[in-house]
Amino acid sequence: MDLQLFLAINVIALTALAASMAVMHRPPGFAVWTGVNVAVAAVAGAALAKAPDHAGLIALAAFIPLVVVPVVLSQLSQRQSNRGRYAQAARLAGLAAVFHPTQRSRLNAALARAHALSEELGDNAPLRDLMRRVAPDQRPIIEGMIARSDGRWGDIVEIVRRGGGNRRDLALLEIRALGEIGRYDDMADRFERAKSSLVGNELVFAQLFVLAFAGRRAAVERLLDVVKALDDEAKAYWRALAALRSPDGHGHDDGRVALGRLAVQAMRATTRHAAERHLAGEARVGGVPLTPASEAIVAATETRVYRFVDMTSSRSLRTPLTLALIALNGLAFAAEVASGGSERTDVLVDLGALFPPLVLGDGQWWRLLSSSFLHFGPVHLGANMLMLYLLGGIIERGLGWRALITGYVIGGIGSAAFVLWLMQARLIAYAVLVGASGAAMALFGMLVARSVSDWRRSRDVLDRRRVVSLAIVMAVQIVIDLGVPQVSLAAHLSGFAIGLLLGFLPWRRARA
Repeated sequence: MDLQLFLAINVIALTALAASMAVMHRPPGFAVWTGVNVAVAAVAGAALAKAPDHAGLIALAAFIPLVVVPVVLSQLSQRQSNRGRYAQAARLAGLAAVFHPTQRSRLNAALARAHALSEELGDNAPLRDLMRRVAPDQRPIIEGMIARSDGRWGDIVEIVRRGGGNRRDLALLEIRALGEIGRYDDMADRFERAKSSLVGNELVFAQLFVLAFAGRRAAVERLLDVVKALDDEAKAYWRALAALRSPDGHGHDDGRVALGRLAVQAMRATTRHAAERHLAGEARVGGVPLTPASEAIVAATETRVYRFVDMTSSRSLRTPLTLALIALNGLAFAAEVASGGSERTDVLVDLGALFPPLVLGDGQWWRLLSSSFLHFGPVHLGANMLMLYLLGGIIERGLGWRALITGYVIGGIGSAAFVLWLMQARLIAYAVLVGASGAAMALFGMLVARSVSDWRRSRDVLDRRRVVSLAIVMAVQIVIDLGVPQVSLAAHLSGFAIGLLLGFLPWRRARA
């Protein structure tokens, strides 16, 4: 595949996905963000039509500064803020506003600067001054930040109630505030109503709050293992809180000891004050009282967290078969290069590419599998190995190694066999077929099937949202396949269909 074509097509795919997700989730400022991504996709499409030899570079020249840079800077800013590095967070937020100068990003930058200065002075005067200068509909956001800094959690609930249109912006803060003041059933109910609008770290933190205040120690521990946006002090606080409220009561003393240590040694004043308040007010042993409805919400959240950790954990030791398959593909590519070149058809055929006359005429049926380990050029290899790394890791962690190897082998053989049948039926032209994309699409089909099964079982809005997101990904993939002549749409669709069927089999999920 031509590198310029590959880059331009993938920029269009990524911006289409970003725009679709923004429209679906509708976060603050989504209209501008959607417009930016549509504009970048239009630039990439125009470059393909007018300057195909440089289309990839042109697409990247628009994509990186307008999409990638502001996203990365915003995420880094949030991470620094969560770790108590407010000055660094303010600088990063300011840079993000330079690359994405919307009303929302400018507000975020101003908030970060005022917050950093307030922390430095030990006084919320900079935040109060900013609150007087912003639009009325933005003031509840700053008012909530001030109340949080002062530890006035009860006031936050009232601020959110008065905020009206800002309830979505303040949903995460409200969930924590309800837990902090002991309104646990209201906390669970607010989380259940708000979770469909929470995305990314917002959803992760909301789940953390619910599980910690409900005393689910094991789930909190698993979630904190994969959360990168919190420092050790913040993680210690949430572990202590979960232990303090553990339903069996066994962690109560551990929680008090940990909170006592934080009350003395924590670097941030807000952490020290929170630890002191919980020590002074917590006398209950054996968990917090919850209604059956709230217990069901907490239990469902706990189950989803275990599933989330299984899917997102980056520990390579948990995906040895995925890495082994990537290594085999790499070794096959090295053999192609050593034999004369990875883009020479004769070399690919000699090493096991799918070539109809040799399969149908000479009975070399083993080529149905061997072709899924060969690739036409480094771009083809890199794209497929990235897909395999992402999808294979999810399947191996979530459903186990047997599901992974079954999906890869049967998906590869089945998609190759379908394309071979199309060639024999003269529905498509004879060609040499190589690549792991059919096998990778089978893994994607298995992921979709499991997501559909989860949604059918739970009828939960988050499971439904995941199914819709995967459907959007598949739709974008089909559009790419139709637009790139070097890509086999038949292999992708057949591999996906095979994966769907395999995914509905009763695979035993990997243990949490």
